Amino acid sequence: PLVQAHDRVLAERKQDPTVPAPPMIGLFYDTTTLQTNVLPDGRRNVRLDLTTPEGRDWFYVSIRDFFSMIPPDKWARIDGKPIVFVYSASFAAAVDEKLFEDARARFRKDFATDFFLIRHVDWPGRADAWYRWGGALGLTLGDVVAGLGPGYDHSAVPGRHPLIVPRRGGAFYREQWERLLRMQPGRRPWIVHVETWNEWHEGTDIARSQDWGVRYIEMTSRYARLFREGTRVLPGGPYVNADLVKWSLQSTAGLTLQPSLGDGHWATATVDTRHCVTTVPSPDSLPQRFLYFDIDDSFMFDRIDSAAELSVILHDDDGCEAIRIDYDSGDSASSVFEGAFRPTRDIPLRKTNNWRMISLHLPDVRFCNRANGADFRIAAVGGRQELTVAEVMVRRLPGKLMRPASRPAPM
Repeated sequence: PLVQAHDRVLAERKQDPTVPAPPMIGLFYDTTTLQTNVLPDGRRNVRLDLTTPEGRDWFYVSIRDFFSMIPPDKWARIDGKPIVFVYSASFAAAVDEKLFEDARARFRKDFATDFFLIRHVDWPGRADAWYRWGGALGLTLGDVVAGLGPGYDHSAVPGRHPLIVPRRGGAFYREQWERLLRMQPGRRPWIVHVETWNEWHEGTDIARSQDWGVRYIEMTSRYARLFREGTRVLPGGPYVNADLVKWSLQSTAGLTLQPSLGDGHWATATVDTRHCVTTVPSPDSLPQRFLYFDIDDSFMFDRIDSAAELSVILHDDDGCEAIRIDYDSGDSASSVFEGAFRPTRDIPLRKTNNWRMISLHLPDVRFCNRANGADFRIAAVGGRQELTVAEVMVRRLPGKLMRPASRPAPM
């Protein structure tokens, strides 16, 4: 049916050149198919081990059969190679770094070409690019691939905890595209994957529907064209000319503490009559604790050769041994994920049981939300990893700061 539909649109386009050309076809390998299978020997409910010859065969045959059914002139390609987008590795019983090399060698033998492999971030092994799932919840950014979507609502799926990101009539989708287009064209990702075309059960669809008609198709067409043309949407908002953004529990001005999620769980508290937040354990017992902060895009989004001063007012107690700032930096070699988590040095605490301000100079800031959707995070280092914070401020610094060292400053 997919090939027939593609042919039908091509025929319509021959009759009427105003009909849009149909998209070319690549493979999204939905690896949930690895989780529960019936094997030829009669075994049932088998979760495939991709480190075994049997598992490697299963993995490759899925790729081979797909491209055997799609005529080569319809393949979506990058550098002449058909595109294979692989979902999460977590659905397999086991994986290793040899899997992709094995699949690519077989593909070259069968089709006389390699494929362009885009792997989910949790896979080992060599790929042409990687991505992070979750764009329907908000823009995700890698060095090559960005992900975005119209919102999320899996209320129709039995047994899941509630998770809703409202579409707001298309406003959420528009905001994610425009956030991507605010990045410098020369260093933003050059591939965009949209979550999703028609996963109706999770409310991430952009396909034609009874609810939305072709609204999301038309929006995608418009923004994709701007993206391909290298258009930059300049950030606008209340903090374009501001020198400072700040956060406290009582008020925010261009700086927001992210919700208590993942390794960034926190609870409110009052210490010495001061309202504050404290890092707390995550339900999943993750080994590290952070406070994640998002800076308004109109302040310093994806600047080049920019520096900032970050100040934290914290309770200097024995809850942790030190703090560290991990921030979204333009120095791609400074941390994992192309500089998304550039660390400062650890700043030891004095354990005076007094409030204290620590200020740090941050060179080469990028602040385009690559730190797990935030611009920076404060790490509670050592001890019980209990860090209590009352205020955070980020000040714009003129020019490029050449000195990379961070310095503590007592209040």
